[in-house]
Amino acid sequence: MEIKERVSIACIVEKRERDLFTALMKADEMAGNISPETQENVQKEIISQYEDNAYLKSAREGHLSIREAYESLDEKLRGIKRILPAKKDKHHNAAVEILGELIPTEHLKTRGLLAWDNYAMGTAVTIGVMYGFSYLMEFTDAGQNLTSNNVPFFLGLLLSPWTGYLVGQEHRAVHGINVKYGMSARACADYLDTKLVELGFAKKPEQKVKIEDRY
Repeated sequence: MEIKERVSIACIVEKRERDLFTALMKADEMAGNISPETQENVQKEIISQYEDNAYLKSAREGHLSIREAYESLDEKLRGIKRILPAKKDKHHNAAVEILGELIPTEHLKTRGLLAWDNYAMGTAVTIGVMYGFSYLMEFTDAGQNLTSNNVPFFLGLLLSPWTGYLVGQEHRAVHGINVKYGMSARACADYLDTKLVELGFAKKPEQKVKIEDRY
């Protein structure tokens, strides 16, 4: 291996990225500047930095793929639960953080019933804020009735569902995407599973029924 390529490896693996997916994608971006052999060595070295991760160990040993690990944690907030407040679960959050070393998982965390991270709370908070604003307007508008001809109040009611949607998108949807590469957490998990097989870290899994992406 040339000295230049040795330096390339050292520069890439010197700093551990926030997750394994991002680190491997950065190595892929260098494909045109380094030899295939060097790129493979770089990616193997990167993976070795995360070898203590429980989910990575499980995937390498053939027990549970990264995609399957993601799906198991996603069950906590699947369906209608994705838009409603969720009780904080420290054990679930701990598992989410461990998997978060490999792929984006911030959106899977449960932050508590009052956390402003879902559609329901986003809507409720907006209504509350607009109600308070309208109440203050009474004192500057000749005692105008709170719910009669009060534009700010009714405007708040109209906007609250949209605000709730935006809040839900930000915390339980956008955080499930690697923004730089525009890939969902499931796509990131599939990429890692494929990469582990390509680099010889894991065996090719048996053919299974495809799990539909519910993103």
